[in-house]
Amino acid sequence: MNDLNKLIPTKPFLVCIDSDGCVFDTMELKHKECFVPATVLVWNLQGISKYVRETAEFVNLYSKTRGYNRFLALIRTFELLKTRQSVLERGIEIADLTPLINWAKETDNLSTKGLVDYINMQTNPNPIILQTLAWSKEVDENIKRMVKNVKPFPYVHKTLEKISKKADIVIVSSTPFDTIVREWEEQNMMQYLHGVAGQEQGTKEACIAQLSLKYNKQNIIMLGDSLNDRVAADLNDVFFYPIIPNNETNSWKDFYQKAFVPFIDKSYNNNLNPYYLQFQKELIDTPKWVLK
Repeated sequence: MNDLNKLIPTKPFLVCIDSDGCVFDTMELKHKECFVPATVLVWNLQGISKYVRETAEFVNLYSKTRGYNRFLALIRTFELLKTRQSVLERGIEIADLTPLINWAKETDNLSTKGLVDYINMQTNPNPIILQTLAWSKEVDENIKRMVKNVKPFPYVHKTLEKISKKADIVIVSSTPFDTIVREWEEQNMMQYLHGVAGQEQGTKEACIAQLSLKYNKQNIIMLGDSLNDRVAADLNDVFFYPIIPNNETNSWKDFYQKAFVPFIDKSYNNNLNPYYLQFQKELIDTPKWVLK
């Protein structure tokens, strides 16, 4: 189920779906209660925890980088922290993530496993890389402890049931594979899935590209709540349907009632979907602390 190379289509249509923030209302919980505490603890940022939280939440929840891979989001968070006057005034050292940036540019596996494999190839692993691994593991431990029995958004169950009769469903997410499986099994929804592509399988763009070799591109649609999801779909020339942050229930309801049949009938058009333009307006570019 996690090897896209071995996936064999059972239906002519494919619906790719992100998981966190799209199917499950877990984005706020995971980032506020799991990612931020791990960042403050592992990177010794207790003295500026307020600003770490505000910056990380902007990067991961409210801006156009929502849904970023965790390592890229960490890099972006630290970049922004270094520009904040309130942080500079407190004299707290923000780690130089250049070794992580270099690894992220070179690797084709932006995952904890990919980082472990990279470390195992090094004679003397860089301390920043080791600290990044400790942070990533702390995040995963926090998620295991904290994120339990989070139900999907309304209309998800009935939509998956409807989709699965006409199309294969594959999760395309930057969440680790094991976490995806655990969360979907908790809600008895694995029965609907034909495949799961977590962060270990590569970027969303790469995963959709692999799937595009097995299905007609005009028969593929990606459902997601982040700009990263839309970009991955656009770069592969497949359809995209947005699950609007803070309007997830109506997004799912309209896909169930209005959008899925046109997709199957091959009359679906991204630009005819009113959510498509609304989605672009929902995620912002400029942090609120800059606007003050």
